Amino acid sequence: MRWPRPHLPPFLLSSQRRHCHSTSASLSLTSSLLSFLHALPPSSSPSLRSALRSLSPLLTRHIVTEALLSSTSPLPAFHLFLFTSSFPHLRSVNAKNRMICLFGQHPESISEALGLLKEVKDEKNGDFELTAAGFAPVIDGLAKSGRVEKAIEVFERMIPEFDCKPNTTVYNILIKMFVEKEVVLLAMAVYNQMVKSNCLPNRFTYAILMDGLCKTGNSKDALNLFDEMLQRGLSPDSRIYNIILTSFCHSGRINEALKLFDSMREKGCEPNKADCNSLLNGLCKTGRIQEAFTRLKTFEKNGFVLGLEGYSSLIEGLFRIGKFDEACLYFKNMINNDIKPDRIIYTIMIKGHANVGRIQDCFSLLNEMTGTGLVPDTFCYNTIIKACCDLGLLDQAQTLKLEISKNDLFPDSATHTILICGLCKAGLINEAHEIFDEMSKLGCQPTVYTFNALVNGLCKAGKIKQANILFYKMEMGKNPSLFLRLTQGTDPVRDAPSLKKMLTQLCQAGEVLKAYKILRGIMDSGVVPDKVTYNVLINGFCKAGDLNWGLKLFKEMQMKGINPDEFTYCTVINALLTANKEEEASRVFDNLLESGFKPIGAIYYSFMSDLCRKNKISKAISLWFDFLTREFSADFKASEQILKVRKNYENGLFEETMRGLIDLDWVYNGSVRSDPYTIWLVGFCRASRVSDALIIYKVLSDNNVDLSPMSVRVLTESLCLTNELTFAVNLILYSVRKGFVLTMNKKVINVLVKKLCERNRILAARVLFGRLVVAGCDLETFFWNSTKAGVLRSERRFAQLKALIA
Repeated sequence: MRWPRPHLPPFLLSSQRRHCHSTSASLSLTSSLLSFLHALPPSSSPSLRSALRSLSPLLTRHIVTEALLSSTSPLPAFHLFLFTSSFPHLRSVNAKNRMICLFGQHPESISEALGLLKEVKDEKNGDFELTAAGFAPVIDGLAKSGRVEKAIEVFERMIPEFDCKPNTTVYNILIKMFVEKEVVLLAMAVYNQMVKSNCLPNRFTYAILMDGLCKTGNSKDALNLFDEMLQRGLSPDSRIYNIILTSFCHSGRINEALKLFDSMREKGCEPNKADCNSLLNGLCKTGRIQEAFTRLKTFEKNGFVLGLEGYSSLIEGLFRIGKFDEACLYFKNMINNDIKPDRIIYTIMIKGHANVGRIQDCFSLLNEMTGTGLVPDTFCYNTIIKACCDLGLLDQAQTLKLEISKNDLFPDSATHTILICGLCKAGLINEAHEIFDEMSKLGCQPTVYTFNALVNGLCKAGKIKQANILFYKMEMGKNPSLFLRLTQGTDPVRDAPSLKKMLTQLCQAGEVLKAYKILRGIMDSGVVPDKVTYNVLINGFCKAGDLNWGLKLFKEMQMKGINPDEFTYCTVINALLTANKEEEASRVFDNLLESGFKPIGAIYYSFMSDLCRKNKISKAISLWFDFLTREFSADFKASEQILKVRKNYENGLFEETMRGLIDLDWVYNGSVRSDPYTIWLVGFCRASRVSDALIIYKVLSDNNVDLSPMSVRVLTESLCLTNELTFAVNLILYSVRKGFVLTMNKKVINVLVKKLCERNRILAARVLFGRLVVAGCDLETFFWNSTKAGVLRSERRFAQLKALIA
């Protein structure tokens, strides 16, 4: 059906006749158009659209934009916007933004706007087609006014109710809204649906998603999107370059960041100040401070001026590598260059002083900061609170927590977590639990780090059951019914992949609102146990001798998509070996290798310790060679050297083997890993192979490698049993020099002193006894009466001997 020619008001008819495009005529037409729009009642929609069709030859982008910018009533303005959105030459960004602003200011008009959209759709007029451009300001206006669920509802109604397919702009609005609401997982699900529906993403789509992913720590996914964008033929702009550059730097992939930065000019995108600052920050955070200063010189030649952000990165980088004086000097230089410090750089300075225990300087900097008119934020206070807790100054830490509130701030979850860690470290578990319970009363929700801190404290205090209860409270969160609903049924959501699958399915079915409500429900219901939580509990159960519970949690974490790390594997394998379950430990180790995980030395230490306990020392040494072969498989020269050392061992040349292994450590690690050698030393002693143990001791001593207190103690015991008293005395004196003599076996030392006296080694006995007393061995409690009597007898014998000689 075609609408009849409308009766236009005389002022519009005269404008139509003149068809004049002068500035004055343009202003007159804009004014007349506005008056006409606001004069018509809502029931005149068809007539208005028909009138606008007749006027379309006179309208320009400028006239439409000016009319919308001047309009204060959303519905008449939307009439005009909706009509002109069908004509590409009349569209403008300013017009769209004005409509978004009007709907944001008058959200009550949204329902009428939707009614108008429905009306236009039902007209089925060939002159005017309802497009997604009409929905964009409605959805964006709702999003900007905080009515997220209503915005999603309008989006969901587009296809089934209006037969209008969302375009790139509409999808971008929805994706941006989800990123801002921190539901990036749902933003990605909507993006996947966008691609599946053949709606092409643009640079803005990728920029929003990559920024959201980077800010939530998903740098890998952001980089995958970057590659996908390039495959689609979209070249990155300066914003995207900065997002990816920052992502590379945050994830420690600094070489890739440097390569990308250097390639920007070649691709026609000149690095800006933000890019330079991102690169300096990345270099400083990875300890490459010298390279950062070299790059800075190059930047300055190209006109870069170092500002607060750059100074912050460099000063923090200097503190990070232990160059305290240089960092302080750079701070002074910054002030001398008339750059006024802000709150961030003061916090960096406070943290730098806190890390070296200079707590009074921290307070001085805090006073200096407030003296300049800057108000410390909660993060700044948390830095000093942590320093106080690290030094055991818990009362001062609590006082600072109270001071936060005086500055119209509130202690956050990090404040409480730091205090809980400090109290647990001091053994004040009940007080830590009180702080934890206080959080919810103050409206401060515990994070996963808070839970982990208390669970760890409870485990170390032997309160495993309480830790386990807290773990399940953490998992159930504030909404147990949601947890049960999601984790039960035919398609349960137990891990991140199953949650992604569920969100994708809901988006494909057009149920984006339901997906959003579920995801927000999960986020608001509490926190989810992470790898650290599981590691702490598994370790706690295993150390308490409850291996079954430890293994249960080990399997559970994998079912939930949380991959075990080296600490998890090491804990489980060690617990299984301690329980004499060697086959199960080997199976866990095989699974580790099959999953592509590179085992660390600590896992091998557990296996070697177990083998040495069972007098299988040769097998333990062979296992270490297997580890070295795997570790240096990509290095041909190192592999050759390992093979050579292994042949020495197989030919019975143990001292040459030891020296070869130590050389390997120095060349390829820069230091000696003493753990495997002390494990073998203890194993040899227990197998009564003291001569081999002494070879290890000699080679390590020659290379200035410290032995562990336990290995010294075990070797001393073996030497006493075999009457190798000179070596035994040297080892005790070694423990005195190293400061751990008080941890030695009191019985062994007493037996050694008595044996020296019995064998008339009077001088050696006197020297050893005197050195032990000076080192803090109490005469009354450390030495037996029989030992003291033996020394006295030796002294008398020594005096008699001196008299005879005289």
